[in-house]
Amino acid sequence: MRTLRLLTALLLSAGPSAAAVGRVAPVGVTARLNPTPLVAGSAGLSLTGSLRATPAFVPDAAALGGVSLLSAGAPDRRTPLLPASLLAAPAPAPLLPAGGAAGVAADAPASKPQPLVFHSIKDFAAHILAGRGQEAADRIYSGARAREEAPGVVAPDGRPSIPVGVREVEVHSVRGPPDIARWIPSGSNSDGLREALRASLQRMLPFDIFVYRDALGGSFAAVDLSKNPANADRHPELAPHESAAIKKIQLWTKDLQVLVREEGKTPDLVVGGVVTELKSFHPQGDLLTTLTAANEQVSKHAQRHGLGLGAVVVDMMHRDAVPVELVRAKLAEFTAQTRSVAVARVYVFAGSELKAFSRGADGVFRLDEATRPFGRVEGRRDAPTREVHRVQLLTKAGRLEGARSRLAQLEHQADAGVDTRLTEAREQLDAERVFRKISKMVSHGRDREAYAVWDRFRLSHSAALVHQVADKVRAALKITLVPDSVAQARVPDSAVVVREITEPARRLREKGVRATVTVYGSARIKTPEAAAAALAEAQAAAGAYPRDAAAAKRVDAAKRDLAMSKYYLLAQRFGALVARKGLGLVAVVTGGGPGIMEAANKGAFAAGGPSVGYNIILEHEQSANAHITPGLEFEFENFATRKIALRHGAMALTYFPGGFGTMDELFEVLTLMQTKKMPRVPIVLMGEKEYWDQVLDFDEFARLGLISPGDLSLFAFAEDEHQAWAAIEKGVAAGR
Repeated sequence: MRTLRLLTALLLSAGPSAAAVGRVAPVGVTARLNPTPLVAGSAGLSLTGSLRATPAFVPDAAALGGVSLLSAGAPDRRTPLLPASLLAAPAPAPLLPAGGAAGVAADAPASKPQPLVFHSIKDFAAHILAGRGQEAADRIYSGARAREEAPGVVAPDGRPSIPVGVREVEVHSVRGPPDIARWIPSGSNSDGLREALRASLQRMLPFDIFVYRDALGGSFAAVDLSKNPANADRHPELAPHESAAIKKIQLWTKDLQVLVREEGKTPDLVVGGVVTELKSFHPQGDLLTTLTAANEQVSKHAQRHGLGLGAVVVDMMHRDAVPVELVRAKLAEFTAQTRSVAVARVYVFAGSELKAFSRGADGVFRLDEATRPFGRVEGRRDAPTREVHRVQLLTKAGRLEGARSRLAQLEHQADAGVDTRLTEAREQLDAERVFRKISKMVSHGRDREAYAVWDRFRLSHSAALVHQVADKVRAALKITLVPDSVAQARVPDSAVVVREITEPARRLREKGVRATVTVYGSARIKTPEAAAAALAEAQAAAGAYPRDAAAAKRVDAAKRDLAMSKYYLLAQRFGALVARKGLGLVAVVTGGGPGIMEAANKGAFAAGGPSVGYNIILEHEQSANAHITPGLEFEFENFATRKIALRHGAMALTYFPGGFGTMDELFEVLTLMQTKKMPRVPIVLMGEKEYWDQVLDFDEFARLGLISPGDLSLFAFAEDEHQAWAAIEKGVAAGR
């Protein structure tokens, strides 16, 4: 695999080839990894497919930087090298025909491995370098029959419907926090969701993540709600009005996934295999504007992934019935003025009513009374499904022997490794048996043995199943479960700890830095420009929906952010002043992130002084700001060593308004100085004293006798950058 990754890296870095003549059309490539090494430490790779060029191309070793690909079928022969023009990414495909108006039934789960098919060499290389394919999905459903089946038909065994244009969908059961980072891609619009899902994991389990592989070599992800419909209220990115609308959809279908936002416009849901945009409509709003915006969301996403037509769900809030004539008139106006209509159905909720409007071959939307909403066609349970259901009922009733006997018969008749229904029934039976065993042990005073049984169950079953029975087991044990935290705690790498303590100071000395001034503050404080733009956007949204309390709250929050942006400017001016006064010998040091840290780095960097960033490596791939002197950016694995580096050798420590992190740093330093575990240096609290008195009443600490009055001299206040520098000079001159 290492050799394969080196090969693909060379493919990506290859320059333009003079051997290729004309533009080369997209190429279908099938990649297979030969399990028999051709030479020691290498892996065989074969690429097959059809190449079409206009007018022609001549393969040459220079086309890919002299890299040749060995055929797995004939290791002694060299396959023709591909021109570098094939590395171009494919252009977005148009929407598929109207036959894709609704989702289609998924094929059976793959029973044997299939070769991976990529649209271009670039997609293949990116796939290998990203490390995909090393961990298989829990279930894979093929979309190959997408255009051959009637739309909206769902298999009776509960397999998901697949949007038209999707090659296959991978279903990954979430078992722990690493699965969130593994299957939800990182991006500016998805990193917040990844972090929030990890924080909400325990109350959301069990649930799946769907990864849709499109025919263009791309993919998109979604959080499934079908296994645990209650997550409509727990999904961290769903607003209350969105959750309310989703719960209305769930009355008709459970086959529903919440899409992960991408860099471009992204719809909200996949419902019954149809990519669907969700809109909440207020009486004061314009339905035509709502439909146009929804169509754009669906259209952009469909073009990006080569998908079929989608749908729109409009929840008419504060209405008891659907105004059919109004909706019909607005739909006619919408189709008349929209150049490319990307939706085939529009669903409208109002009160307890649901009306579906379908677009006909003539392009006109009509009220569709006959169509079952959301493309669902329910089928009767087949015989195996009925038998599995009986096993589950016997388990719930406590008739475990009968359930085990029936399950054994079913497993003998079917391939239990593929049939997920049997797997779920078996897990439920195991969980019930363990719970009853633990209850019996506790009733006989055998608590220690009960803990041992529970520990073995936790190690041998999925986190989702453990979460399902944890409350019952906790109640049976009658005490709080004690985690094995001592054994599970990771021991820090001593070499890393030592390096992160000693390396920053060594590199600063090499760069001629004699002293540092550290700036702490919130990462959330925005620039005045960004804050003003956010306020204008919030006010526009509130104007469209004047009765929306959430919109009014967003306006208030945006006004607060604009008022707080003055501290961004203050930090920027302070960084510039330190750079000028320090004459290149004093560096401004921050945590390297956004907000106040970015502002201080920006001021120092623009003024020509040393600008240092101590960045922390996090799962959501936090990156340093762009205003750090080259060679003075550090990345830490441990928060503890980063704290030491931030204050080590500092001639002063300055604190701007911030949250828990800033307050943590402030009180730790005050404690170290109060206990004389750290030399006293000037501590300056930046901003109005009224602000600090409001968030931290230091005088009250002294009045209550929690600190001595002399401890109040450990810090000073400064309302602008000049007062701050004067306090620093005074403190340094006094030898503090």
